[in-house]
Amino acid sequence: MVVPLLELDRTALICISTIMNPNNYYSKLLELKDERGEPFFEVHKFVMACEACLEAGTPATCSHMWAQLPPWQSERKHKKIRAMMSDQQELLIRETQGVMSDQHPRAFDGKLITFANKQPPVKPEPTLIEHVIVTIDPSGGGASHFAVVSMYYHRGLAVVCGLESVCARTPQDYKEVLLKHFEMMRASFPAATLVICPEANLGFESSHIARFIEEVKHKVIMYETSSGAPGMITTHDTKEVMWSQFGEKLRERALRFADPVVCTTDAQTVCKMLFTQMRNYSIIIDRPDKMTQHFRPTKRTYSGKMYGNDDLVVMLQFNLLAFRRFFANTKYREWW
Repeated sequence: MVVPLLELDRTALICISTIMNPNNYYSKLLELKDERGEPFFEVHKFVMACEACLEAGTPATCSHMWAQLPPWQSERKHKKIRAMMSDQQELLIRETQGVMSDQHPRAFDGKLITFANKQPPVKPEPTLIEHVIVTIDPSGGGASHFAVVSMYYHRGLAVVCGLESVCARTPQDYKEVLLKHFEMMRASFPAATLVICPEANLGFESSHIARFIEEVKHKVIMYETSSGAPGMITTHDTKEVMWSQFGEKLRERALRFADPVVCTTDAQTVCKMLFTQMRNYSIIIDRPDKMTQHFRPTKRTYSGKMYGNDDLVVMLQFNLLAFRRFFANTKYREWW
């Protein structure tokens, strides 16, 4: 209904909503630009928390803006609502104070991600690169994508040199992309050993990948599962390690991107997808309610799926783990 009405010459759209997190569709409309680069909407934001309290991280207790309450609202009622919602701080500041807030804390520092995004690309010297680690997330169908992240590690830097993200429901849907990626990677790094580590959580998917790449030259496939399947399994514990390792790389300012990034589609678009997933990746904290808090511990996990796909950022972290395990396990010594 809305779009056809907007085509009329004298129609205006007025939108009023509670602000959510920065990745909410409505929130993105606030930053939307038209074809001239001008703001698409005239935006009025009403925030009932002062700048000092926002910067201090205490908007839920701010009372410095109450003089600006509209006449139909009551300071006395606001105090009652704050007391009633004292254990729901995120919801309180969104619903009553107009403060943009995420339901879940972000897993990685946004400033460090921005720093990595702004760094000049690295032009690799192929003869100096001895190993390229390739991690692969098979698609289980549905909304998730088949994802590939290829990286090399040189002089303390973790360099992303290849990316793929394609919608695939069956192994045959991604076979061509996978083989083309290896062909392009081999052309870019002719002397490097390709260390291949698929995620082995989905049945026989990692075995299908190992079968597809049998003819790829100068490679080694990692086997880190108790069942003997190719690749590694991600668990809660490995996600903790992956999150810690990648956070450390960001803090060290050691994440870079190669020039060019190998990709069978549009590398710039896939890189943008990766950075979006980095920003969206969150720490999900499951706290027990008051009735069960004495019987059930608080649980923490990591995901970005509530904002879309997270396959690329998971495989980026998975790559760091595969790199460390490859050089820690003596069974791979002949390829070192």
